[in-house]
Amino acid sequence: MTEENALHAIIAITGVPAELLVLDAQSDDVCYVYVSTFSKKTYYVESSVKVNRYTLEEMNNLKVIGEHDGLSVYEMIPWWQGL
Repeated sequence: MTEENALHAIIAITGVPAELLVLDAQSDDVCYVYVSTFSKKTYYVESSVKVNRYTLEEMNNLKVIGEHDGLSVYEMIPWWQGL
């Protein structure tokens, strides 16, 4: 996965324009993290194969928004939301 692929997946799934997305972090071409400068939402992009291998416990912390070209886009659910 490249930075461009990750960005394109977010745009395709969320409709947020590229101009409003800023690369926040990257983990060895495995995970990209973008932040919307408009909504302040943080989007994570990883391969769908990897995301599908997560345990149920790990998935409790994720809100998968969608999949595009083998990439999953998700948001992290803050741990304190369930309190």
